[in-house]
Amino acid sequence: MSRLRRWWYLRWRAVRYWWQRRARGWDDRVTWNLDQEVAVWLAPRLRRFRELNNGFPDGTTDESWDTELDEMVWAAEWYAENAYNLDCDRDEWDRALRGLQQVMIRLPALWW
Repeated sequence: MSRLRRWWYLRWRAVRYWWQRRARGWDDRVTWNLDQEVAVWLAPRLRRFRELNNGFPDGTTDESWDTELDEMVWAAEWYAENAYNLDCDRDEWDRALRGLQQVMIRLPALWW
């Protein structure tokens, strides 16, 4: 690809991504690694939910729910930073997956 053609392509792509962000709030680039993008989005919201939460789901206690939320927050934060770290500790990886599975299981209970 010639330098001029590449320059035009990059400018066109920048405008296209800008328009997508303006029209829908995100552009197509975030779908390349959507798992990490979701973790980046989820981590601060779970952290804030933990701070504001004033109840717990049926079948749990206040303390056990707080512990579950702490694990979910830790998992989302860890995954957001280490999803593609090939040198990560296997125990931390397993803990993060358990925490993210807990998010999936408890998703209907994430309201107050």
